[in-house]
Amino acid sequence: MADAKDKQRQELSADLLGYHLGLADEQTRARVEAAFADARQLAAARSAVQKALAPLKAVPPPVPPADLVARILSRVAEAKNTLPMQKPRKLRWGRAAAADAARGTAGRPVLAMREIVGLAAAILIFVGIFVPGYQTARSAAQRIACADHLRMIGNGYTSYAEMYGSEWPFAGAVPTRASWAATPDRTTPQVSNSRHVYILVRGHFTPPEAFACPARPDDAPLPPDAVQHFDDFPGLQNNGYSTTFVIRPSRRDEFEPNAPLAADMTPLLDPLHRIVSAAAASLNSDSHGKSKGQNVIRADLSAQFFRTPRVGVDDDDIYRLIGVEQYTGLERPTLKSDAFLVP
Repeated sequence: MADAKDKQRQELSADLLGYHLGLADEQTRARVEAAFADARQLAAARSAVQKALAPLKAVPPPVPPADLVARILSRVAEAKNTLPMQKPRKLRWGRAAAADAARGTAGRPVLAMREIVGLAAAILIFVGIFVPGYQTARSAAQRIACADHLRMIGNGYTSYAEMYGSEWPFAGAVPTRASWAATPDRTTPQVSNSRHVYILVRGHFTPPEAFACPARPDDAPLPPDAVQHFDDFPGLQNNGYSTTFVIRPSRRDEFEPNAPLAADMTPLLDPLHRIVSAAAASLNSDSHGKSKGQNVIRADLSAQFFRTPRVGVDDDDIYRLIGVEQYTGLERPTLKSDAFLVP
């Protein structure tokens, strides 16, 4: 009796999984709905299934090799036209024949060349349609999550200004001969621009995880218990965004509503935050794919994904200074409307 109940529970669990994923037929759906007393119990069961499946979302999708189709077709070309077939057995009748069929000993079916090609085509369809579709949906979800992170940063700016008389966070002026980017030769002192927004983290205006971009695989939020031990983000992986370059103390009312506060990482820097030439850099940030675009949070707290970096005041490029073609790390904006977002 216990075995029968266990089997029924297993069958119901399998049916419930298909029901939740929308894969069940009408008969299975009716059987699942009849197994619960009311809609509330069914909803609770589906919630449990959703919770059980939640860890799967953290598993990155498999990336098929670029030469998968070529490898399949190559194996097909090397294979024989048909698979080897067992030597036919002497025909038997009645129960003996039924037993042979149940055990699979009555002979193997022949798999023809065209069937192998059909199988390869089915794999090609799956790889070419379903996997890219899943990756596209995943990228879109990352852009949405990234925009939410930037909204948290923007809310931190606003909360700080409300507490400190409309002042934006300011950690002190950057020395004239200091670089805002890491210098490979170490001869130029480096003073990170991100120390200004780090005030938001230390003051609990913005959580440290807001500065880890979901689309950057190496980003990792600074542990909350380590925040008070630093005056700036200690590692490149702790801050995946660029913020407006701060020269002097400023107030919230000095910024136009569409003035950018923060955006995805500037394309002027390589993964080690060393400067690349403006000519070699892509126009857009690379955080969401090569030259696809960037999320931007503005002073009015509107966050949006843009396909161009010219989204500053008067269509200003938020990653480059007006009239500057070569960058060394010592450049400073000279116009109030010239946005310049750096780490």
